[in-house]
Amino acid sequence: MADIRDRAERALPPPRTAFANIVQHEPYPVESKAREIVQRLKSGGITRFLLLFKGNRTRSEVVATFLAILELCRAHIIRLAGSETDCTVKQEQELPENLTL
Repeated sequence: MADIRDRAERALPPPRTAFANIVQHEPYPVESKAREIVQRLKSGGITRFLLLFKGNRTRSEVVATFLAILELCRAHIIRLAGSETDCTVKQEQELPENLTL
């Protein structure tokens, strides 16, 4: 009987608490990433699209970077130019203080 109980316990998935320190959701705010991108463009001028993702450590940060680029393009603050393989990013205007993304 104990053998059956042991097998049944092994078939259950581990509790969520077992993953508490391993798998964590780390949200990255799009607005702070947008401000970071504009700061990088102010100091460095034109940059390559893929370089904006350099240094991103998490999937959440990569997604936030991409969404920030889209929002900044939509607000006409940055402009993308070039081809699919050689795209550059240029700042068109200053980032307004009251901009919400």
